[in-house]
Amino acid sequence: MNYKNVAFIPVRGGSKSIPLKNIKIINGRPLVYWTLDAAIGCKYIDRVFVATDSEEIRNVVKLYDSDKVEIINRSEATAGDSSTTESAMLEFAEKYDFENIVLIQATSPLLEAKDLDKGFEMLLKEDFKSILSVVRQKRFIWRQNEQSYFELTFVK
Repeated sequence: MNYKNVAFIPVRGGSKSIPLKNIKIINGRPLVYWTLDAAIGCKYIDRVFVATDSEEIRNVVKLYDSDKVEIINRSEATAGDSSTTESAMLEFAEKYDFENIVLIQATSPLLEAKDLDKGFEMLLKEDFKSILSVVRQKRFIWRQNEQSYFELTFVK
């Protein structure tokens, strides 16, 4: 089937830092549900694909219970520690027909449907080939000085 606009949410089970982090309970719900809400609520997205290598994640996403969501397999080659998100997207693109793809990271629970709608409206209104959403971050960076002491640097 050919879709105009699809959301792609890669969720792998093998995270080393926080195992199964994408289904950990955040404010009473599995983390991935927050981004599913945004994707489902976006008026431009026809289908939401959740790509996973984990049966446990698959079962939790099934409980979300939306006809707009399709759970697909993510191969071992695209779900390893050194695998890139791009490799999972390319694997998906080889198997599915669509015009536009929205990559949504399950670890972005503050994403809302209106954010996705706004991105699509920019894409459709202007002559853009892609839209990238970013967040301005302020971080503290520690650097070693000439005396081998560490100094705190604030980076905007």
